[in-house]
Amino acid sequence: MMLKAFVTQAAEVERKARFAEGEGYDAAAAGLYERAAMLYGRGAYAIFKDDPLKFEYHRKMVETYDKVISLSKLKAERVGLQMEGKTLYGMLYLPPTKNDEPVPVIVLLPGMDMVKEQWTRMIQEQVLPLGIAAFALDGPGQGESLLHGLKVSVTNYDDAGSAVVDYLVARPEIDSQRISLFGFSFGSHWAVRLAAIEPRLKATAGVEGCFGPKDNMFNVQQPNYRSNYMYMSGVFDDDEFDRMTAELSLDAVAPKVQCPFLMAQGEFDELSPAKETLALYEKLPEPKELWLFEDEFHPLGGVAG
Repeated sequence: MMLKAFVTQAAEVERKARFAEGEGYDAAAAGLYERAAMLYGRGAYAIFKDDPLKFEYHRKMVETYDKVISLSKLKAERVGLQMEGKTLYGMLYLPPTKNDEPVPVIVLLPGMDMVKEQWTRMIQEQVLPLGIAAFALDGPGQGESLLHGLKVSVTNYDDAGSAVVDYLVARPEIDSQRISLFGFSFGSHWAVRLAAIEPRLKATAGVEGCFGPKDNMFNVQQPNYRSNYMYMSGVFDDDEFDRMTAELSLDAVAPKVQCPFLMAQGEFDELSPAKETLALYEKLPEPKELWLFEDEFHPLGGVAG
């Protein structure tokens, strides 16, 4: 039902986008193509295995998203980095500049049910206008990286993060002394790990945090979380999967964080209860800060902006 609902609506929105583009209404067309891309992406997410339909709807997401880039005249480029004999996929967005001075950058880590293309609204409205670049990553087990065979392990997101920082340091447009990191949902878990191993990060934030033990996420909450992470990791045996996810604790990692860290989540977050978040917060070194939003749950819908 999810697949049909998302892609049927996606095709209709894409039809409207093509009409608007044909009439010369580029801004309207870009907004509609963005909506179509997000819908195709959600359709692809509904399939938790390598499948021709998953590849096709991911291809449609990329195709419609590239229309957003061209019609919005974004300075954006797709990036492929080598890792474990596979390709790590990302996108670099550069702000309009009046001179050749290097700019700061935010590395964006999606959640485990997200892809790098989903950051477009935040990047356009909240990052680029500040004169800050953005690098959106499909890490191991995510988006294009997953579809090309790069699975996630307990530790290999660390290597992915360092590969991204290596790439950004080598870009002349980027100020290598001002690289920050923003992890969203499960991306906040990887953000803690990267802040602990990557000394070149100057600040890190974990939003809609997944900071606590993962038994609640994979054995209590909606079954899609477990099904999706099995696909992301390539571990489909239940006992082996439980052994692997038991190793995802951040207790020993948090004290090693090397830069200022911001936590932000809802008071009633079902994936990382406040008690668990507070326990990990106590393990972080200073400087640190925690924003706990009253009466919000995981999506932070009332305050996300």
